[in-house]
Amino acid sequence: MSVPAAALLLGCPRYPFGAAYSTKAAPRPAPSKIVAISNAIASRDIDEMGALLIRSQSCSTSKSSSLNKEAAHEGRRGTGIAFISNLSGKVKREEMLQFQYEKICNEIFKFDRRVRYAAVLDESGRHIAGGMRRGVPSLEPQSEDLRLIANITIQLSTDKTWDQYFGKTQFTFIKREKVNILTFYVGDKLVLVSTEPDFTLQQAQELRNQIVTNYATNQR
Repeated sequence: MSVPAAALLLGCPRYPFGAAYSTKAAPRPAPSKIVAISNAIASRDIDEMGALLIRSQSCSTSKSSSLNKEAAHEGRRGTGIAFISNLSGKVKREEMLQFQYEKICNEIFKFDRRVRYAAVLDESGRHIAGGMRRGVPSLEPQSEDLRLIANITIQLSTDKTWDQYFGKTQFTFIKREKVNILTFYVGDKLVLVSTEPDFTLQQAQELRNQIVTNYATNQR
């Protein structure tokens, strides 16, 4: 069997095809693995053939292991890219929601000049968006802000225990001597509004209906 034939039979990629195109005289190279295997086949030296084939398979296995490591690396890289993509998508969604909540607060301020405060809170009372109207002072000291928010959120959470009997609360309107307090939900977020005392119950209901309707329309 010729050397090229042995190379095709064993599928080894190391046969030096480029040597056939050399124009310079060169010393005879040492027999390659292909030549050694070819010689072993010709002489029927079974032991020699076995040893050479084992070394050839070892070379192939090493290359396969290297390819597997590269594939694993690419897999980890792909996982990292997917994680970054998901994280980026989550950040974008949060930014869009933040923009939407700020838009709600601005719409409330535009509804009537007597609106003093407009904010969006989560169920725990954490502030998400909004605040006092610019240039309007708060009636309570800043040290009481957390206690006031906690009082309102606890009261509303307690009221939810009656939903199974009376249905969900559409809005609450508390009228005091110096200020009115309006609360209602958009989705799972609480909208808290305070107004001047002459802001009426009917206007409060109109404000709530406008915000809830626009919010629902934007979710479609």
